[in-house]
Amino acid sequence: MISGFMIVKDVLKAGYPFVEAIASALPICDEFLISEGYSTDGTYEIVQKIAKLNKKVRVFRQKWNTKKTMNILGEVTNAIRQKCKYNYILSVQANEVLHE
Repeated sequence: MISGFMIVKDVLKAGYPFVEAIASALPICDEFLISEGYSTDGTYEIVQKIAKLNKKVRVFRQKWNTKKTMNILGEVTNAIRQKCKYNYILSVQANEVLHE
C-alpha cells in the first residue's frame, strides 16, 4: 500500500500542472493527501473538487508560517507526511507529472 502527498499554495496562479500531477499519481497510490496553504487564487477550490471526485484524495488546510521562510516548506511537508498511513510514501510536487 502506498501513500502519496503534495503541498500546494497558490499554484494555480504560478501555472503549475498540479491537477495533472495529482492525476498521474493516483493510479499508484492507495491514498493521496494534499496540504493546502490557504491559497487565494482558486487552488483550494480545485483540490476540493478533485477530492469530491476521487475518494483516495483528502485535503488538509494548513497555515504556513511565512515569518520563518527558511524551513517553511520542510515543516509543511513533514506535517502532511505524518498523516500518511502507509509505509511506502510518494512525494509529488505540484510541477511534477509522473510518466506512465
